[in-house]
Amino acid sequence: MPKPKVRFADPANPSPAELRAWAKCNDLEPMEDWDLVLADLRYADVLVEQVANEACPSQRYLLAARYLLAGNAVRSGFTGLARADLEEVVATARATGNAWLEFWVARSEQLMANPAEFDYALWCAGGFAKRPMN
Repeated sequence: MPKPKVRFADPANPSPAELRAWAKCNDLEPMEDWDLVLADLRYADVLVEQVANEACPSQRYLLAARYLLAGNAVRSGFTGLARADLEEVVATARATGNAWLEFWVARSEQLMANPAEFDYALWCAGGFAKRPMN
């Protein structure tokens, strides 16, 4: 079994530096369900930064974590992440001008306006990240 390239003090609580190092080297996930760990407000800025970086080999994986963050927030009725916090994350992503993030912004705003349109496969199982711009 291949060994991971990046070592984490605690993969369930990666530091921004550890997350950036992982994103840059196309490494294995350090633990099962790591996308769930990353779909957290505390990593929102690093995810925006890395998804906006078109040279990032983990760009699509991290984009999927962004979709998971928004999808979970809306489907839970904003119990795990406040609507105002998600709106702030959306505004930060909008400011990047990155095409993938612009689609994420539009889709997130559409979902917030119409929560009944939530589709688990698209938001939480990587569907939108597999086709980030259509």
